[in-house]
Amino acid sequence: MAKSFLTQKLSGLTSLSHETLEELSFATLDYETDQKRQELQQLLTQKEKLELEIRTKTSELQEIRQTTFEAIESALIEKFGTLEPAYQKRLTQLKIQAIDILDLLHEITESAFVAALENGENIEATFTEISRDLTRKTLKDGYLTLDRAQRVVDTIIASAADIAEAAPNFSSEILRGTLYGTKKGLTQSIRAFKERFDYIPDELRPMQIKNMEQTLKDLQHTDRLFIQLVQDQAKLCPASIEKELLYIVERMRPDLSELIMASKDAFTVISKQLAAVRKEAISRGQSVMQSKTAIEAKRMGVNVWDVAKNALNGAISSAKDAMDKKK
Repeated sequence: MAKSFLTQKLSGLTSLSHETLEELSFATLDYETDQKRQELQQLLTQKEKLELEIRTKTSELQEIRQTTFEAIESALIEKFGTLEPAYQKRLTQLKIQAIDILDLLHEITESAFVAALENGENIEATFTEISRDLTRKTLKDGYLTLDRAQRVVDTIIASAADIAEAAPNFSSEILRGTLYGTKKGLTQSIRAFKERFDYIPDELRPMQIKNMEQTLKDLQHTDRLFIQLVQDQAKLCPASIEKELLYIVERMRPDLSELIMASKDAFTVISKQLAAVRKEAISRGQSVMQSKTAIEAKRMGVNVWDVAKNALNGAISSAKDAMDKKK
């Protein structure tokens, strides 16, 4: 420990005061923790490098997936001369399944919005439908979290703001359609989230507790979160677009009841199920800890976790397929 250091520091003291006590304490603490703080700093540096490398590799992987599908399409056209619309559509669907749509959301949204504007018919309704569909699909393809929802809403609204700025005569229709569309898509995603949880077998639900608890907290005030997301995005826009976004979202407040109701339903159902799972887990945990075979159970538990994790992925995938067939 720091006995020798303390001895050295104390040897020069003739009396004790609040100041000398504080100085002694912090000096000893710094001395004692210096090595661990240096080790921690090294780990943090390594962590930052790893996170950067993970982001880079993830981006590279997405790019490889995309170019692979482009190569498949080119090879098929070269082989058969052309690709029928039905096969072209199916190939696009397979590409979307293989690539996280969130990484391509900006490009997809911008392209869809430009096409809708060029068409020039039912602009507000068209933007509503595009925004609803993109929000729902993007959140459905990944786990529903506040961070993912925020990225989706931010991306879609930012794209709409750019289009609205370029087409000021239609800015109200563009922005209003986009906000109402993302709200509807978010509502549908929350409902799907609840239904997806219902499909997961009871024995696998304990594994979802940790991931779902934060989402569950966010479900208690999704209306405020949605408004805050729009307000934050508005601050990044030109003054005219910011003013319009804030005006629209303020008038939307009464129309957020559907989002609030879907969130409350999901919160009520899932919180009850998680409470039951926790109670059962605690009961089982006490029995296991009192057992003579606790150490062996812990070893086996690691293997069971591995198997269950894979089974859970399959269960969720099957559930999503079942839900898609019902629609």
